[in-house]
Amino acid sequence: MSSDNDASDASASCHGDVPKNSTDQDSVTSGSDGLVPSDGSHMGSLSVDSIDPDSITDPLADGFVDQPQQERGGGGLNLAVETEILGSEVGTEDPIINSGAIGEEGGLGTIPKGRSIAHNIFDNQNAVFLSFDIETAGEIAGIVQISAEIVRFKINSAKKKVGSDHAGDILREEDTFNRYINPEVRPEYWDQHSISVHGILPDDKRIINAGNMRTVWPEFQRWFYSIVSPAEMVVLVAWNGKTCDLKWLWRLTQAPNSRYSLPDNIKYFIDPYRVIEKYKTCPFNKTKSKIEAYELGVVWKYANNGSNLNGAHDSLVDVRAQTDILTHSSFVPFIDRASSIQPIDEIFSRTLQNEWKKNMEPTRPVHAPWVELTKEHEGS
Repeated sequence: MSSDNDASDASASCHGDVPKNSTDQDSVTSGSDGLVPSDGSHMGSLSVDSIDPDSITDPLADGFVDQPQQERGGGGLNLAVETEILGSEVGTEDPIINSGAIGEEGGLGTIPKGRSIAHNIFDNQNAVFLSFDIETAGEIAGIVQISAEIVRFKINSAKKKVGSDHAGDILREEDTFNRYINPEVRPEYWDQHSISVHGILPDDKRIINAGNMRTVWPEFQRWFYSIVSPAEMVVLVAWNGKTCDLKWLWRLTQAPNSRYSLPDNIKYFIDPYRVIEKYKTCPFNKTKSKIEAYELGVVWKYANNGSNLNGAHDSLVDVRAQTDILTHSSFVPFIDRASSIQPIDEIFSRTLQNEWKKNMEPTRPVHAPWVELTKEHEGS
């Protein structure tokens, strides 16, 4: 287990308990000499010499038809955004986002000082949150499990005072989403460190019998829209998400040649890990709780009077644990705060996205179904 600061390895887990610099000989890391799959569904970046052509199935063999961008509605992360939101000002009460909108008239009205960019949405409807988590099998195999839960509740405030919020009418949808994904690569391309974290093996029947991403992602979208109205604005919840879940979502929905999209009404993002870390007055912050780390299981255990989170690193278990913390009376007062909610299309800077795209570019000719990136992809 690492400290809570060592939470940047997207190849295994997203919950702050993965070594930052893994030296596992079986793990494959990104490099400047990399590839991108023609459907963008699983892979991060990998060496052209590391893949056996016979080990990869043709992602277009199932007749999947690409979605034109105009039909996707431009959903997902915006590649044109320049600003990263959460800065290094951890532990202060000063807003580090939305500062230009405080007290000014916005598209949905005035945002009171100290409130989040989503404040007026929370004021006018039940807050709708999508708790989301994935498990991966490393940079080559990619995502092997996706889980999600929808929760709605009212954010009530005593005399509209910042910090006095409490949740009312909490409704956790019984119909959760949980799918395993067959990455369609040979077992030797599964990262051993990732396997040691979540325990999902290449020969697991749940993987062998699972659909690929071209099957599972449309199922996720159908599930989402069966529960959420197109008129509802949704906040995506992901623990330590910027270093893991959202990076993979970018690859899936916005990287060159990606053919998937996020539902259009997922407009905002909250990371309970970062919120707890930032606000020293939060009862889960180390200054109050004396917990050793901000790992999901550690915070959940503290919030549940010392009970252990059984089944952690199963993404459905983690999703439900995230929702438990999100709706906890000690966390709710920090949801509608100036530094808590981010527009989902302003999470990653252009510089970071360009770096990712560069790492995905091949420097030598590649075999089908891989495609070489050209300058025209830079603007897509």
